[in-house]
Amino acid sequence: MPKPRTPIVLAAGVRSAQARAGGVFAREDAAHLAAEVVRELIARTNLDPATIDEVIAGCAGPPHDQANVARVLALRAGIPRSVPARTVARNCASGMEAITSAATEIAAGIGELYVVCGVEIMSKFPLIVSEKMTTLFSRLASAGLRSSGCFRGSRRPTVTPKNMPTTIEMGKMAMNFSGPNTSPTCRRPAAKKPVKQPSTPPSSVVWKRAA
Repeated sequence: MPKPRTPIVLAAGVRSAQARAGGVFAREDAAHLAAEVVRELIARTNLDPATIDEVIAGCAGPPHDQANVARVLALRAGIPRSVPARTVARNCASGMEAITSAATEIAAGIGELYVVCGVEIMSKFPLIVSEKMTTLFSRLASAGLRSSGCFRGSRRPTVTPKNMPTTIEMGKMAMNFSGPNTSPTCRRPAAKKPVKQPSTPPSSVVWKRAA
């Protein structure tokens, strides 16, 4: 990459505390955690959020309800809706990908001021189930599963789960299998108290064109 004509500087940076995955920060929300860091960054620098050209977040495993976690954290941090935000991913280098993306755009003259961050909640990293489990869930769904977690009328499927735990939690519903060749019964799992703590520390920095 050729050297940019105008120097690009890392103007400020903030990061959160660190903890092991599955520990005291296990139930933190990715956008909530990153938003607190970005808010602190803006407060320390007296930055006008409206002057930001773009927010770029690095996240390899965004939550299912925060596909573009950069947009969610930007809004929660008080950054105007008019400021674009996007999420980039490059496995363990996702945070660095966010930084290099901002630097590249500044060098290309696309923008001058960027807020970038990296956040990952490894305790909540999306898991991919096997083809056998996917087929089972598809059969249960096609049988007419209600949103309340019960089956409609007489369309209760007969399944023979093998090597499966007694209870499988799926979203807000838990399915209990009492034994082979039986239909599953459904119940809602007990509510769990959220612990708003991080599992992997996010960091946030401001890239800008030097004066």
